[in-house]
Amino acid sequence: MHKKIVKYVGALIFLLVIVGVAIFLLLPLVVSTDAIRIRLAQDLSAWTGYNVQLREAPHLDLFPYPKASLSGVTLTPMNDEAAPLMEAERIEVDLSLFDALLGHISFSQTRIINPHFVMEEPVKTVADFFDTLSRSQGSLGSAVREAREIVEKNPDHPDTTRLLNQPFGRIVIENGELLYRKSLGGMAEKITALNAVVEWPESTRAASFRANALWHGQATDLRIDAMQALILLSGGTSDLRASLNSLSGGITFEGKGRLSDNYIFDGRLSARSPGWNKTLDWLGYHQLLGQGLKAPLVWESDFSAQPGHMQFNNIIFSFDKDNARGALATGYQDDLPLVSGSLAFDRLNLDTLIATFFPDEEKNEFLDLSVLDRIGLDIRMSAPEAKLGNVTLNNLAAAIQIRNGKGIFDLGNANAFGGAIQSNIQISRDNDKAGIEGRISGNSLDLQSIAQAFQRPFPVIAKTGFILTMHAPFTHWPDVLSKMQGHLTLNMSSGTLKGYDIHSIRRAISSDDKTHIEKSDNVSTGFDRWDIESTITDENLLIDKSSMFIGNWRLLAKGKADLQNDGVKKKGYQIKLHSVLEKVPRSDASCQDVTCVANSLVKPLNFLLSGNGFPDDGIDLEKDNEIAEDR
Repeated sequence: MHKKIVKYVGALIFLLVIVGVAIFLLLPLVVSTDAIRIRLAQDLSAWTGYNVQLREAPHLDLFPYPKASLSGVTLTPMNDEAAPLMEAERIEVDLSLFDALLGHISFSQTRIINPHFVMEEPVKTVADFFDTLSRSQGSLGSAVREAREIVEKNPDHPDTTRLLNQPFGRIVIENGELLYRKSLGGMAEKITALNAVVEWPESTRAASFRANALWHGQATDLRIDAMQALILLSGGTSDLRASLNSLSGGITFEGKGRLSDNYIFDGRLSARSPGWNKTLDWLGYHQLLGQGLKAPLVWESDFSAQPGHMQFNNIIFSFDKDNARGALATGYQDDLPLVSGSLAFDRLNLDTLIATFFPDEEKNEFLDLSVLDRIGLDIRMSAPEAKLGNVTLNNLAAAIQIRNGKGIFDLGNANAFGGAIQSNIQISRDNDKAGIEGRISGNSLDLQSIAQAFQRPFPVIAKTGFILTMHAPFTHWPDVLSKMQGHLTLNMSSGTLKGYDIHSIRRAISSDDKTHIEKSDNVSTGFDRWDIESTITDENLLIDKSSMFIGNWRLLAKGKADLQNDGVKKKGYQIKLHSVLEKVPRSDASCQDVTCVANSLVKPLNFLLSGNGFPDDGIDLEKDNEIAEDR
């Protein structure tokens, strides 16, 4: 029995060998290379709608499986004067052995080796490709035209059971190169090391596209999956998933899409960036806002898009350590893209936001503000806590606007230093020059908290309100401070001047023509109110009027503080103040008692105060004949 089994198995093996040899010998006779060439040309033309040129006859290989190889394949548009869409070094097709024995030619897979593609503009070329495909006389063109008719009858719910089912197969691109222009007349760009796979078994089934290549110096991966690819190509709606990824960033869309003149996308969008500056460089956008943003970014939102409008809802946004939620919309106004909406942050680091508009000052660069003429922006932001350097802002409500060629930064409210701050800053440009202007105000601000935040000692303990109006032309960001001009008003409530006793100053100036007053930690002067009006110009602070009320005394002063020396000596501002110390009535009414009359008869003391802005080594006093105006 065992011997019979061995005998039958041996006979079966021998028979299979004979059949295999027969197939090997007969297949070249059954399958004509001309038939393969004609069939391949027909299929490529039907798939693409382009003319196919095959310069050489196919080479037929049987092992390890039947395949045909053709060298020198070119796809050209119907207009022979146009440049070829593709020139391939070689195309290999896998043959169906069963169909070949029946005398038919059928390809299960097509490999395009070392192709070179040329596109004037990828989006426009792909749109033209689909349009040409729909007009082609091949089977796939017929299927697209039939699907378009079905979609036109019922765009929302096309009857897919009536679709003509056509085999498509699998197409592989190996080591390709794509040359294209981003827009008409733009600089040519190149994608290299392109490897891609199109999986579409039948025209009524799902299709997928996988590609990886080197783009802008980064390994980039593109994936597209369409559940109803034929409906999608015919202007209908299909479930769609698309993603583009590299080490410099990535984006994924999952939802429904329609590719037509009235395109529609509706689904969920997610994006990531290791640093917005890196992502912009990878995408090739070097003139957009954000070149200074280096922190990682993560974005998720609902997404809907149609011509002229995009909507982002239920945004979950993370930038560095800051998280936000909100909604944004994009559209067009006066032919400019406009972005508007609101973002609510858990906490916000304003330093990273400022980096969007202000580059590194050490580079002394002028930011290209031409973006102010290319986009519109209206973003509202809020945060229970925000950081700006060493300053903590609470209950922040702010807005960033770009309109009419101006950048507007509006701080509606922020609690800081025990009080509240508001501001409105505008930046505008004129060719290679720019200007900044605005108003900053605050009330009930604690001066010691401000001094601590800016790490500068200040001898005054008080609450103050202030108003700063300023403007400055500049060509480089560091020029803003040096060319700033404006007006600063301070209104301090009751407080204390540390280190100096006003009565010691009065006695010293009464007895000597010139004296030096040392600063002492053991003395201070309490005041009821201190009002200062000043002008900022040419890196100088001009004290137009200073009025300090100390009981029944009033100290008036005007003069100058040289701001330029502060950055050199680091000892304080060089100041020189013409001052008057006088007695005043306790009220504005006419004197009703002897004390009031006596005070009004006390001769005012005129003196010059100079030094390094309340330095540790004291101040110099000398008698002065100039009397402060507006007493």
